[in-house]
Amino acid sequence: MTATSPTFETLTEITSKVPLLGYGIFWRATGIRVTEDLLLQKLKEHDFEDFAPTPPSHYLTTRRAIEAWIRDKRLLEEQIAPIAEDEDESDETRIRRLIRIVQRPGTDKVVFALVNEGLDYSAYGLKYATNLRILLDKKTGQIMVSSAAAGAITQSENLTIEMELNDRIREFKNLFFASDLIAMVTRMIQAMKGVSLKKSGGYYFVPEAESENVLAMQSMMNSLPCFDGGEATFAAIGIFDAGRTKTDMVKAISGGLMDEIRALEKDLGRLGETEKTRSKTVAERLAWYKQIREKAQLYHQYLGLNQAKIEAAVHEMEQAAKALLMREVTSATNEDQASLF
Repeated sequence: MTATSPTFETLTEITSKVPLLGYGIFWRATGIRVTEDLLLQKLKEHDFEDFAPTPPSHYLTTRRAIEAWIRDKRLLEEQIAPIAEDEDESDETRIRRLIRIVQRPGTDKVVFALVNEGLDYSAYGLKYATNLRILLDKKTGQIMVSSAAAGAITQSENLTIEMELNDRIREFKNLFFASDLIAMVTRMIQAMKGVSLKKSGGYYFVPEAESENVLAMQSMMNSLPCFDGGEATFAAIGIFDAGRTKTDMVKAISGGLMDEIRALEKDLGRLGETEKTRSKTVAERLAWYKQIREKAQLYHQYLGLNQAKIEAAVHEMEQAAKALLMREVTSATNEDQASLF
């Protein structure tokens, strides 16, 4: 089920009478499941192919496969023994099925442990039992299944479950969900010089100059397939230059840009606390700062935004990022010199 999109001609007719400042954009989607091929087709049809997201990782695909498999098997009731013989749920007890992650930092192996959590209300206690473990190699996507609660997993002990999970993994391998598209939508809006008007994101202002791109994006997003009663809605609401609207929008946009800057300042602070910072990482940050400056300049020219405070903050971040880069160059030089002695 999708929302109807206005045509560019309709908006042109309206805005010829009342000047349009831009669009308030928000979107929500539930139940989206779109294959990589179909998504790429939709992106190309609307000239957005440069924003194609990377396919879900082996980790995410496997997690989704396990969750779907558990639902299919009605929480594994036929394959897995209960925590105790008197485990049946009642007014005094309840069982929750959990997926717990076990991973040693710095390794490519991760274990998904399927755990039963038993809640005993009368005893105010909890008890746990690990019923199944799935070992995933995050590089290759290979899995192995073990029914043992602990210990090394060197081979699958249940080939039937392994085959069922692999069937699900193949199904989800090149399938995008709504959550996978959030970063893509955000990048598209950022490319249109959009500014978040909410600190937590979700509502953006995009200037009128991007009208064609906004409507193309709306058409594309609202055409994505939804399942299980889901719905996709991408709304682009025209914001007209009437009354105090322009003054209020300048304040909102200035606040949105400062929110972005504060988030980037925190990110920069975390980088400064690390022992080593890659030059590529610093280059990415400098590109982000440049985008903020360009947006501030655009809204200064377009809406009269006072960009002095924003420019000062961006300049300060740039200098701090360059100092981090020089720190790494100096450190590398000192290490090279030390290796000569």
